[in-house]
Amino acid sequence: MNPLMSRTAATRNAGHLLMALMVLVPSFRALSASGEWPMFRGEGAGLYQGDLPVVFDSSTLQWHARFEGAGQSSPVIRNSRVYTTSASYPMKSVLKVMCHDLETGECLWTTAAVAGHVEESSPTVSVAAPTPCVDDSSIYALFENGDVMALELDGAVRWRTDLAGLFGPAEGNHGQGASPVLTSAGLVVVMDHLGSSYMVCLDTRTGAVGWKTDRETRTAWSSPVVATVAGVEQVVTSASGRVTGYRVDDGTPLWEMMEITGNTTPSPVISGAGEWLALGSSRRNNTRLCRFVDGQPEVVWRASETSMGFASPIIAGNQMHVISKAGILYSYALESGELLHETRLMEDCWASPLSNEKLLWFFHQRGGVSVLDIGTGSLVQENPAVIELDRDDVIYGVAAADGKVLMRHRSGILCFSSPDPDHSGD
Repeated sequence: MNPLMSRTAATRNAGHLLMALMVLVPSFRALSASGEWPMFRGEGAGLYQGDLPVVFDSSTLQWHARFEGAGQSSPVIRNSRVYTTSASYPMKSVLKVMCHDLETGECLWTTAAVAGHVEESSPTVSVAAPTPCVDDSSIYALFENGDVMALELDGAVRWRTDLAGLFGPAEGNHGQGASPVLTSAGLVVVMDHLGSSYMVCLDTRTGAVGWKTDRETRTAWSSPVVATVAGVEQVVTSASGRVTGYRVDDGTPLWEMMEITGNTTPSPVISGAGEWLALGSSRRNNTRLCRFVDGQPEVVWRASETSMGFASPIIAGNQMHVISKAGILYSYALESGELLHETRLMEDCWASPLSNEKLLWFFHQRGGVSVLDIGTGSLVQENPAVIELDRDDVIYGVAAADGKVLMRHRSGILCFSSPDPDHSGD
């Protein structure tokens, strides 16, 4: 029996369960279009096409939506709708997917479900951490207890799959953080934990398992990225001393890189039409840039200065940018690895940065935002936090669409927009 589902909206409170079959053929780009932010880091690279606000203060704060429960996922955006996940706290017994209007911040609907497996959260255990995905017909939400749900764009549940029931619960001390990715073969979910780790592809029409590949990795919180390399669509994972590329059609490993440590949190980035692979690490001399040659990654250079924290690397403006645990930004020339700029930021970042190839935005844990000019390597704006976050709260993730920047904290979303062209990233 499926757990109880409930749904609320501004105009109606009736709950219902709807199953439907649809053929979904996602398209992928490294650079997110101005009105879309469909997955974690947009299209997976943190790049946005267009201008965004540079000033983040009360004059550019368009709205601040608060909600019950807690969550650490980033928002995703499609057609002026913002989709976010949360869970009851501290016992994650109720899982929620919410939809807000991008212009006003109004909550249009909330779909709630009783968790298939109840887990307790704390400041050191994740809560609603995986970022959902959205396409032109559905929202796909993964929760760390193994519940996966597909919802229609009005909040009606299409299907639900219990990964813990199928393959056993995740084991670990800090929960799960890897976000799912949409591929042409289906929704790919990575579950790396202290037990039997695996990667699974779910049919977007039904939630049925298309394929499952066992993994030798252990606990990790980095998210996979999907890209086409040498004409082959693949999912790339970086976790627990391994970086691996898998075919999306059957989960077969295509290549694997060992000889890396500290890669449990920063997510990989593929850029340049499948040419470059950026890998982050918490250990010095392990963060690196690779180039794909005949479909295989080859290390071009390593960053000896950097031990990264939570934020993932980003490739923008023909440079690779990484943030150290101490809040220092290192900017390297893409092809040579020459250290071009070293910039001390106001604070470390949990959320990964974003860029429009001209400017870089860094979102600090306590809510401040730094903006850097890639060409000059100089900070053009340092914005203090607009709101005071609770002691155990941080800015967990961001999204961008229609010239707006959304910042997610534990129980709310902040939306910033430019009041005039002078405040955009020209």
